[in-house]
Amino acid sequence: MTEPAAIRRNILDVIQAGTALNDDVFNQHALLCFGFQYENNIPYRKYCDRRSISPATVSHWHDVPAVPTAAFKEARLV
Repeated sequence: MTEPAAIRRNILDVIQAGTALNDDVFNQHALLCFGFQYENNIPYRKYCDRRSISPATVSHWHDVPAVPTAAFKEARLV
């Protein structure tokens, strides 16, 4: 599921369910979003690549690189 509409639907389904997610379920959703962002957001991919991080090397959401807030002034991260 890597199409934008599918990612959006997945996230909305989780939000609308209104239930707390255990770490394993949250991890699955977070890694799905990370994979999508990595593939479709070139500045973010470059940021990850400089750190040798990719969907192939990340197995837990804690390892997904966060973008410093200052980066939003430097690149279009949408």
